[in-house]
Amino acid sequence: MRRNSSKSHHLRLLNEMAYQKEDQRSFSTPPTSQEAVLREIRQAIMTRRLKPGQWVRQLDLAKRLNVSAVPVREALRTLEAEGQVVYERHRGYKVVELSREQIEEIYLARRLLEDELTRRAVAKADAELIRCLERTIVRMNKLMEAGDVLGYTEANREFHFLLFEQAGLPKICRMVDILWQNSEVYRGLIFGPVWHKQVQKDHRAIFEACKSGDVAGAIAAQEVHRSNALAKIIALLEETEATRKGEV
Repeated sequence: MRRNSSKSHHLRLLNEMAYQKEDQRSFSTPPTSQEAVLREIRQAIMTRRLKPGQWVRQLDLAKRLNVSAVPVREALRTLEAEGQVVYERHRGYKVVELSREQIEEIYLARRLLEDELTRRAVAKADAELIRCLERTIVRMNKLMEAGDVLGYTEANREFHFLLFEQAGLPKICRMVDILWQNSEVYRGLIFGPVWHKQVQKDHRAIFEACKSGDVAGAIAAQEVHRSNALAKIIALLEETEATRKGEV
């Protein structure tokens, strides 16, 4: 049997640690100022305090968090590399804003790549992977109950990449990771109890297909999951556009 990649092993280790002890997700826990600021900005984006197209006020943020401007700039550069904010000369950083066409292109690229990852991963699924996937589903329920948007988003990503990295195709996994980062802002916007029920239903279908070794079933369940998310995001974009036109 081919050995799993080191990144896949790292994800499984993190999954085990998260299962044994729930993370303390308060702002004060990160070990460095940059990580603290990064987490705070992510949280602001995911909870819609910072919306697509909105400027990030760096000085106000630094003052509120009682840090210098340096960790704020470094955190924003990290988010820029992930495609979650964009920089404009003489103006600063703002949360990325994507068109419907751009979102649809991202999801098309995801489908093409994720189908192959899922095909190979399910064929190689082992008991440890199945255990990690199920634990993540349980943890997402707890995070939803706690209202932890960022923690929930991270656990959702973990669920999918535990599976993808089982395929043993690290370059393709990295491509998918970039696509996820590019649209992270919009997935956070559809967070909520109603959406969570649909997500967990989709995740359970993916999980059961993986558990039974049903490659076609897992690919189909992934497609349903992506389609549900895309439809929700498109509806949000249309609602936002209608609101803007009404304000003109």
